[in-house]
Amino acid sequence: MRTARWLPSVTLLIPVTVALVAAHPTPAPADDEVVEYRSGRYEVDAGHSTVLFKVQHVGVSNFYGRFNEVAGRYTLDAEDPTQNTVDFVVDAASVDTNSRDRDAHVKNEDFFHVDEYPTMTFKSSSCEQTEPGHFAIQGELTLLGQTRSIDLDAHLVGAGEITMFRDYRSGVEARFTIKRSEFGMTKYMGALSDEVTLIVSLEGIAGK
Repeated sequence: MRTARWLPSVTLLIPVTVALVAAHPTPAPADDEVVEYRSGRYEVDAGHSTVLFKVQHVGVSNFYGRFNEVAGRYTLDAEDPTQNTVDFVVDAASVDTNSRDRDAHVKNEDFFHVDEYPTMTFKSSSCEQTEPGHFAIQGELTLLGQTRSIDLDAHLVGAGEITMFRDYRSGVEARFTIKRSEFGMTKYMGALSDEVTLIVSLEGIAGK
């Protein structure tokens, strides 16, 4: 199996699970530590992956929400990062804004219209390594039946054999900003910003 050496990056979002108290977990790499990284295909572990969104509210604050269900896969090629790929599917009905009434609203036709458009999807078309462990990824995002080309700023969080799970895992995180109006989501402009930032933090299991 091919490997490469990467400079790790500290993620802003660290998936937390009570399983981390299990015996002999693999420690996170230190900021100045170089980690080995395994090439291959990784299946997203939905239980340890996160999709967040950020939108400005009434011009005075940033409001954060999340989607609780995400699936997908990515491949990483240590020798030729241009061969890296990622695709994921987000269940729009799993949106969580910490309010049942608000969740019901954002699921309706004013926002995600989940009855007609149940998923948001992304599929990459190209990848360029900008520095060790960091990638500029281009691809297509489909939301509300509209598909647009977008750019992701992605980085490798870490990788290694995980004793408690008896498998090899890696973590990647990407963020990107869209204009929701370009996908037909135009309600409540002014109260909510047109620009929405999404943060996708994926933990993948090798060989799945």
